[in-house]
Amino acid sequence: MAKLTREQIETINSKCKNGWGLDIQYFIFHTEKTLKKIIELDTEHYLEFRLDYNYNNQITLFINKFYHKTNDNFATSSGLGKKKILEETPATRKNINRLIELTEKLTDDELMKINNETDVIRNIMFVPSEAF
Repeated sequence: MAKLTREQIETINSKCKNGWGLDIQYFIFHTEKTLKKIIELDTEHYLEFRLDYNYNNQITLFINKFYHKTNDNFATSSGLGKKKILEETPATRKNINRLIELTEKLTDDELMKINNETDVIRNIMFVPSEAF
């Protein structure tokens, strides 16, 4: 089982820009290093952006909208969210340093622009998300 020390997590997070950081929960469940950023829309809604590699080793940005009712312990989302491939050319290996480099240009404004230009994922097995 893959492990990360607190020092390794802090090193990764210190290299990230614009509020990005290691998605520790995703690493625990999937043993893959991905980066995450949250942008609050209002007191009960936020967008979660996850930067990682897809099955073709392309860098992908996943976007999900969550509803977090005040004083609840958990947030909910519906549908599959949105997905945007940021780099079409497959990487030879999944490297967290390449994801970290991208955090410099993925500012809040750039992320909201990508969100507005990207359609929700449509799949016949799941109800599509509302547009967000």
